[in-house]
Amino acid sequence: MNHPDINYLYRATRRLSLSAICLSTAGMFAITFIYYGWMLTEDIYDALVPEVEATLEETIDLYPHIQPIVVTAKRRPVLNENN
Repeated sequence: MNHPDINYLYRATRRLSLSAICLSTAGMFAITFIYYGWMLTEDIYDALVPEVEATLEETIDLYPHIQPIVVTAKRRPVLNENN
């Protein structure tokens, strides 16, 4: 029965671990580069194209379909009020 050399397995595992670390580090660098590039582009766009501010007038009725409820009530006499 041929058993693989234990040193070969150790070297292969170490090489695989090193590859995984390098790949994850490169991925983090790539994501960071994309994120900072996006933020830089957004900042440049905001500086070149000013945002138009909308003014909201306080007198505009935003809900014209909602009307106040008008309650009319008459005072009823209370029993034994005159006693």
